[in-house]
Amino acid sequence: MAETTNTTSGSTMQLAKGILLMLLGLAALSMPTLTTYAVNLTLGWSLLLGGVFIGLGLVFGKSEDGVFRNLILTILLILIGVLILTNPIHGMLTLSAIIMIYLLAQGVFSILMWIQARKIEGAGWLGINGLISLLLGCLILTNWPMSGVVFIGIVVGVHLVFWGCAEMMFAVTSRKS
Repeated sequence: MAETTNTTSGSTMQLAKGILLMLLGLAALSMPTLTTYAVNLTLGWSLLLGGVFIGLGLVFGKSEDGVFRNLILTILLILIGVLILTNPIHGMLTLSAIIMIYLLAQGVFSILMWIQARKIEGAGWLGINGLISLLLGCLILTNWPMSGVVFIGIVVGVHLVFWGCAEMMFAVTSRKS
């Protein structure tokens, strides 16, 4: 009986987590620019604090291994973090541009891999992945720069909605079994 109670309470918590994730995702989708801004600030602070902690490790650490590398890393992380935090619009656009370039390149390479492997069973998925990646990259590119300030927020929102749905479905099906 105790095992059933644990399973039920576990699936109830998972269902609640799924609902919360889905609601957060819907909120992110309803405010994609604000979500992109929040992701950008999180990235900026993470880089800045990472640089500070690496720098503190250099000052107070006893190891002399990689001092030059860690000094360069400290300077770069702090500099990039400060740049993102002091100019968030440029930070959002830069991050979106990096993702856009990645999607376009990944799409081209996936399609090229599909062309080489198209006779192998299942290789069609490479082509589909390549087309979807190209489509996403082109969607960002054709609506630039406005797409740059909403894209990350939309991706985060969609991810949270589907994650929430997956958690809820798993909770419901685990209750039945």
